[in-house]
Amino acid sequence: MRAFHRMIGTTLRVGLTVLVLLPGPPVTVLILIIALGQFGAEILIGRHYGAALISVTPLALTVVHLTSPVAMTTL
Repeated sequence: MRAFHRMIGTTLRVGLTVLVLLPGPPVTVLILIIALGQFGAEILIGRHYGAALISVTPLALTVVHLTSPVAMTTL
């Protein structure tokens, strides 16, 4: 059951990230998303790991997109 929850959660977080990155925001917005994701992860990681992943997945995907942009369909 835990694997099912992880799969669904990851799919939803990737979908959220695609919705944020799809319009092609400028670099300053990407940096703001990264900062907010890092802040959310640091605040939540000590209390609830699952909630922290809500910030970690978009953070990681946005950093990768900032350094090596690809089409959202590839994501």
